[in-house]
Amino acid sequence: MKYPIKSKKNCRGVSIIEIVVSMLLLMTVMMSLAFVYPNGKKLTEATDKKTKATEIAKSIMEEIQAIPLFPSGNVAAGNIASYSLVYSNGSVPTPVLNDLNTQRMRNLEWPYHQLAGNWDATNTNNITNPVCPFFICDNDALVASVRANYNVRPFFILANDGVDVGNIHLPRGIDVSPHEPVYNSNRERTGNGNKIPIVARIVVSVCWANRSPLGHREDFNYSFIQLVNTRTENVY
Repeated sequence: MKYPIKSKKNCRGVSIIEIVVSMLLLMTVMMSLAFVYPNGKKLTEATDKKTKATEIAKSIMEEIQAIPLFPSGNVAAGNIASYSLVYSNGSVPTPVLNDLNTQRMRNLEWPYHQLAGNWDATNTNNITNPVCPFFICDNDALVASVRANYNVRPFFILANDGVDVGNIHLPRGIDVSPHEPVYNSNRERTGNGNKIPIVARIVVSVCWANRSPLGHREDFNYSFIQLVNTRTENVY
Protein backbone atom coordinates (compact mmCIF):
# COMPACT_ATOMS: atom_id res chain seq x y z
CA MET A 1 0.00 0.00 0.00
CA LYS A 2 1.38 3.32 -1.02
CA TYR A 3 1.18 6.34 1.27
CA PRO A 4 0.90 9.83 -0.07
CA ILE A 5 4.15 11.69 -0.02
CA LYS A 6 3.99 14.74 2.26
CA SER A 7 5.09 17.95 0.78
CA LYS A 8 7.68 20.17 2.42
CA LYS A 9 4.88 22.62 3.19
CA ASN A 10 3.04 20.02 5.27
CA CYS A 11 6.21 19.07 7.15
CA ARG A 12 6.99 22.64 8.29
CA GLY A 13 7.59 23.00 12.08
CA VAL A 14 6.96 25.91 14.43
CA SER A 15 9.07 28.95 13.72
CA ILE A 16 10.96 30.91 16.36
CA ILE A 17 8.76 33.93 15.64
CA GLU A 18 5.62 31.98 16.49
CA ILE A 19 7.20 30.80 19.74
CA VAL A 20 8.16 34.35 20.72
CA VAL A 21 4.67 35.66 19.90
CA SER A 22 3.06 32.86 21.96
CA MET A 23 5.33 33.64 24.90
CA LEU A 24 4.48 37.33 24.70
CA LEU A 25 0.76 36.57 24.69
CA LEU A 26 1.15 34.22 27.66
CA MET A 27 3.17 36.81 29.59
CA THR A 28 0.52 39.47 28.88
CA VAL A 29 -2.24 37.25 30.24
CA MET A 30 -0.21 36.35 33.32
CA MET A 31 0.64 39.99 34.04
CA SER A 32 -3.03 40.92 33.73
CA LEU A 33 -3.96 38.24 36.26
CA ALA A 34 -1.17 39.43 38.55
CA PHE A 35 -2.81 42.87 38.73
CA VAL A 36 -6.41 41.63 38.93
CA TYR A 37 -5.91 39.17 41.82
CA PRO A 38 -4.47 41.61 44.41
CA ASN A 39 -7.10 44.22 43.58
CA GLY A 40 -9.87 41.64 43.88
CA LYS A 41 -8.47 40.42 47.20
CA LYS A 42 -8.22 43.99 48.47
CA LEU A 43 -11.83 44.68 47.46
CA THR A 44 -13.03 41.51 49.18
CA GLU A 45 -11.19 42.37 52.40
CA ALA A 46 -12.57 45.93 52.35
CA THR A 47 -16.13 44.64 51.92
CA ASP A 48 -15.65 42.09 54.70
CA LYS A 49 -14.37 44.73 57.14
CA LYS A 50 -17.22 47.07 56.27
CA THR A 51 -19.73 44.30 56.97
CA LYS A 52 -18.12 43.44 60.32
CA ALA A 53 -17.93 47.11 61.33
CA THR A 54 -21.63 47.50 60.52
CA GLU A 55 -22.50 44.53 62.74
CA ILE A 56 -20.49 46.04 65.60
CA ALA A 57 -22.26 49.39 65.16
CA LYS A 58 -25.66 47.63 65.17
CA SER A 59 -24.86 45.84 68.42
CA ILE A 60 -23.79 49.11 70.08
CA MET A 61 -26.92 50.84 68.81
CA GLU A 62 -29.02 48.04 70.33
CA GLU A 63 -27.39 48.64 73.71
CA ILE A 64 -28.15 52.35 73.40
CA GLN A 65 -31.84 51.52 72.98
CA ALA A 66 -31.88 50.49 76.65
CA ILE A 67 -30.70 53.96 77.74
CA PRO A 68 -33.63 56.34 78.35
CA LEU A 69 -33.97 59.56 76.46
CA PHE A 70 -34.37 61.43 79.77
CA PRO A 71 -33.48 60.27 83.29
CA SER A 72 -36.22 59.43 85.74
CA GLY A 73 -35.71 61.20 89.07
CA ASN A 74 -32.39 61.48 90.83
CA VAL A 75 -29.63 59.42 89.27
CA ALA A 76 -26.03 58.65 90.03
CA ALA A 77 -23.23 58.28 87.52
CA GLY A 78 -22.02 54.96 88.90
CA ASN A 79 -23.63 52.66 86.32
CA ILE A 80 -24.83 52.82 82.75
CA ALA A 81 -28.48 52.65 83.88
CA SER A 82 -28.00 56.10 85.40
CA TYR A 83 -27.11 57.67 82.07
CA SER A 84 -29.53 59.27 79.65
CA LEU A 85 -29.31 60.53 76.09
CA VAL A 86 -30.28 64.12 76.94
CA TYR A 87 -29.85 66.27 80.04
CA SER A 88 -32.92 66.42 82.25
CA ASN A 89 -32.75 70.22 82.18
CA GLY A 90 -30.25 72.99 81.64
CA SER A 91 -28.97 73.21 85.21
CA VAL A 92 -28.90 69.73 86.75
CA PRO A 93 -25.70 67.89 85.69
CA THR A 94 -27.34 64.61 84.75
CA PRO A 95 -24.83 62.13 83.27
CA VAL A 96 -25.43 61.71 79.56
CA LEU A 97 -24.04 59.33 76.99
CA ASN A 98 -21.79 62.03 75.54
CA ASP A 99 -20.00 62.26 78.90
CA LEU A 100 -18.56 58.77 78.49
CA ASN A 101 -14.84 58.76 77.87
CA THR A 102 -12.34 55.90 77.81
CA GLN A 103 -11.97 55.75 81.58
CA ARG A 104 -15.72 55.80 82.25
CA MET A 105 -16.31 53.13 79.63
CA ARG A 106 -13.65 51.00 81.30
CA ASN A 107 -15.27 51.46 84.70
CA LEU A 108 -18.75 50.69 83.36
CA GLU A 109 -17.52 47.94 81.01
CA TRP A 110 -19.71 49.46 78.32
CA PRO A 111 -20.61 48.91 75.53
CA TYR A 112 -20.97 45.13 75.53
CA HIS A 113 -21.70 45.21 79.27
CA GLN A 114 -22.76 41.55 79.06
CA LEU A 115 -19.04 40.74 78.87
CA ALA A 116 -18.44 42.02 82.41
CA GLY A 117 -15.37 40.38 83.88
CA ASN A 118 -13.88 39.65 80.45
CA TRP A 119 -14.34 43.10 78.97
CA ASP A 120 -11.10 44.11 77.24
CA ALA A 121 -12.15 46.83 74.82
CA THR A 122 -9.70 49.37 76.24
CA ASN A 123 -6.75 47.01 76.56
CA THR A 124 -3.99 48.33 74.30
CA ASN A 125 -1.72 45.31 74.69
CA ASN A 126 -1.51 42.52 72.16
CA ILE A 127 -4.23 39.99 72.95
CA THR A 128 -4.25 36.54 71.42
CA ASN A 129 -8.00 35.95 71.65
CA PRO A 130 -9.79 39.22 72.45
CA VAL A 131 -13.33 39.04 73.80
CA CYS A 132 -14.49 42.36 72.35
CA PRO A 133 -14.22 42.61 68.55
CA PHE A 134 -13.26 46.29 68.88
CA PHE A 135 -11.20 48.49 71.16
CA ILE A 136 -11.84 51.98 72.51
CA CYS A 137 -9.15 54.63 72.40
CA ASP A 138 -8.57 58.35 72.82
CA ASN A 139 -7.63 60.30 69.74
CA ASP A 140 -4.21 61.24 71.15
CA ALA A 141 -3.31 57.53 71.47
CA LEU A 142 -4.81 56.42 68.17
CA VAL A 143 -1.71 55.28 66.29
CA ALA A 144 -0.19 53.45 69.27
CA SER A 145 -3.50 51.70 70.02
CA VAL A 146 -3.99 50.66 66.40
CA ARG A 147 -0.44 49.30 66.23
CA ALA A 148 -0.96 47.27 69.42
CA ASN A 149 -4.34 45.83 68.43
CA TYR A 150 -4.17 45.49 64.66
CA ASN A 151 -3.07 41.86 64.49
CA VAL A 152 -6.14 40.59 66.35
CA ARG A 153 -8.77 43.34 65.88
CA PRO A 154 -8.58 46.30 63.51
CA PHE A 155 -11.90 47.84 64.63
CA PHE A 156 -12.14 50.67 67.16
CA ILE A 157 -14.32 53.54 68.34
CA LEU A 158 -13.08 56.93 69.53
CA ALA A 159 -14.26 57.75 73.04
CA ASN A 160 -13.76 61.50 72.72
CA ASP A 161 -13.87 64.01 69.89
CA GLY A 162 -12.96 62.94 66.38
CA VAL A 163 -9.49 63.27 64.93
CA ASP A 164 -7.99 64.05 61.53
CA VAL A 165 -5.69 61.33 60.25
CA GLY A 166 -4.12 62.04 56.90
CA ASN A 167 -6.88 63.10 54.56
CA ILE A 168 -9.74 61.55 56.54
CA HIS A 169 -11.65 62.71 59.62
CA LEU A 170 -12.48 59.88 62.02
CA PRO A 171 -15.64 60.78 63.97
CA ARG A 172 -16.44 60.27 67.63
CA GLY A 173 -17.69 56.75 68.28
CA ILE A 174 -20.99 57.63 69.98
CA ASP A 175 -22.63 61.01 69.62
CA VAL A 176 -26.07 62.26 70.64
CA SER A 177 -27.58 65.60 69.66
CA PRO A 178 -29.01 67.78 70.96
CA HIS A 179 -27.51 67.39 74.43
CA GLU A 180 -30.21 69.52 76.01
CA PRO A 181 -33.98 69.62 75.39
CA VAL A 182 -35.59 72.36 73.36
CA TYR A 183 -37.35 75.01 75.45
CA ASN A 184 -40.25 77.20 74.42
CA SER A 185 -39.92 80.96 73.97
CA ASN A 186 -40.10 81.51 77.76
CA ARG A 187 -37.74 78.58 78.43
CA GLU A 188 -40.64 76.88 80.24
CA ARG A 189 -40.43 73.21 81.04
CA THR A 190 -43.19 72.86 83.65
CA GLY A 191 -46.08 74.75 85.16
CA ASN A 192 -48.56 75.27 82.36
CA GLY A 193 -48.63 71.89 80.69
CA ASN A 194 -46.79 72.87 77.53
CA LYS A 195 -45.55 69.84 75.65
CA ILE A 196 -42.23 70.43 73.93
CA PRO A 197 -41.30 67.63 71.54
CA ILE A 198 -37.66 66.68 71.22
CA VAL A 199 -35.92 64.45 68.73
CA ALA A 200 -32.56 63.01 69.78
CA ARG A 201 -30.24 61.98 66.96
CA ILE A 202 -27.91 59.10 67.81
CA VAL A 203 -24.85 58.39 65.67
CA VAL A 204 -22.60 55.35 66.15
CA SER A 205 -19.32 55.34 64.24
CA VAL A 206 -17.01 52.34 63.99
CA CYS A 207 -13.56 52.83 62.49
CA TRP A 208 -11.00 50.35 61.29
CA ALA A 209 -7.41 50.36 60.13
CA ASN A 210 -5.79 48.86 57.05
CA ARG A 211 -2.18 48.17 56.32
CA SER A 212 -0.49 50.63 54.01
CA PRO A 213 0.56 49.33 50.57
CA LEU A 214 4.16 49.42 51.78
CA GLY A 215 3.33 47.13 54.67
CA HIS A 216 5.06 49.24 57.32
CA ARG A 217 3.69 48.83 60.82
CA GLU A 218 3.63 52.59 61.35
CA ASP A 219 1.70 53.31 58.18
CA PHE A 220 -2.04 52.72 58.25
CA ASN A 221 -4.99 54.05 56.33
CA TYR A 222 -8.39 54.31 57.95
CA SER A 223 -12.06 53.89 57.11
CA PHE A 224 -15.31 54.12 59.07
CA ILE A 225 -19.04 53.51 58.86
CA GLN A 226 -21.87 55.32 60.63
CA LEU A 227 -25.33 54.25 61.75
CA VAL A 228 -27.92 56.90 62.59
CA ASN A 229 -31.03 56.48 64.71
CA THR A 230 -33.56 58.88 66.28
CA ARG A 231 -35.61 58.88 69.47
CA THR A 232 -38.64 61.13 69.96
CA GLU A 233 -40.37 62.12 73.17
CA ASN A 234 -42.72 64.83 74.43
CA VAL A 235 -41.33 66.81 77.31
CA TYR A 236 -43.55 68.55 79.89
